Amino acid sequence: MTFFFHLLGVRRERSGYRGPRHRRGGPQSRGRHLYLEAPLAPYASLPQAIHVHPSTMSPEEFISRIMEAEPPEIYLMEDLKKPFTASSMMMSLTTLADKELVLMISWAKKIPGFSELSLSDQIHLLKCCWLEILMLGLIWRSVDHPGKLIFSPDFKLNRDEGQCVEGIMEIFDMLLAATSRFRELKLQREEYVCLKAMILLNSNLCNSSPQTTEELESRNKMLQLLDSVIDALVWSISKLGLTTQQQTLRLGHLTMLLSHIRHISNKGMDHLCTMQRKNVVLVYDLLLEMLDVNTSTSQTSSSPASDMFSDQNQNPYQHSQPQSQTCSEQNAAADHTNTVPLHKPTNAPILDQHLQDMPFQPTVAAQSLVVTHMDTCK
Repeated sequence: MTFFFHLLGVRRERSGYRGPRHRRGGPQSRGRHLYLEAPLAPYASLPQAIHVHPSTMSPEEFISRIMEAEPPEIYLMEDLKKPFTASSMMMSLTTLADKELVLMISWAKKIPGFSELSLSDQIHLLKCCWLEILMLGLIWRSVDHPGKLIFSPDFKLNRDEGQCVEGIMEIFDMLLAATSRFRELKLQREEYVCLKAMILLNSNLCNSSPQTTEELESRNKMLQLLDSVIDALVWSISKLGLTTQQQTLRLGHLTMLLSHIRHISNKGMDHLCTMQRKNVVLVYDLLLEMLDVNTSTSQTSSSPASDMFSDQNQNPYQHSQPQSQTCSEQNAAADHTNTVPLHKPTNAPILDQHLQDMPFQPTVAAQSLVVTHMDTCK
């Protein structure tokens, strides 16, 4: 349930069942610091207006706020030994993903109006699109580096280096192709942050209809917030000096690329679950929970972030893994000698109920720019 604690920024006293927790590095990792660079420079410095409703902001103000929300760069901070093996590359990729997920939750909470949504909607939005958001960030970092994928400033891969991992070349090629297309369009930073927020807010829009007054109110807030994001994107395009027709075409080209990112993320989800089942890589904590949630809910969460622009999201994008099993359950069924640590499978409805009912105690907020692993030996 790590994901939900990070989302809330709080901790509860646990009791009853507690599954084994496995962490990378063991005792030797204590005392290490995860150094993070400053976030993207804001478009314009604005005072913090926590309670300002997004609909009352101008597009320029809204873009400034979501640019201020951008997470800092994160570093792998590991000694990379080349040539890579399948295990070493996948371990590096999952290590970065696990770190980025924590920052992603903090980023989402800083988007104006997101924290006003119901807790259930916040959870569902994040768990439906986390890999898409990671991939869009990867594309943005790589846009000025033709032929390379910049996973972090200290972890850059070219296409050939991916050959050591079975099945990953197709994903690399798709990511490089999407990056090339954004490079052709000369993607601007303001457009990037709008597209990223659009992926988040539209990821779970068409999965179900609101049943209660609270759900309806949260959905209306979500739609208003999505309108603000679209207005901001349209405004940012209008500042590029294009004709009206060119602006319309650019908006279409940018938003149509979101369906491709969804397609790549589905491929990536399948591949990661396969690598875990084959014991090529160990998946831990937050990433494992998100992967299990995505696998167990893929039948009801298959709508891509670009549903509002395209209906090409049906059969081609379905997961190939059995939908009735989570990745943890697939691990157990694959081989009785499998040594991947098994965690209690995530059951989202039950956990949602726990989030509503269990008492919580406040802890330090998760927005810190330096995440420190405390050294107990002073």
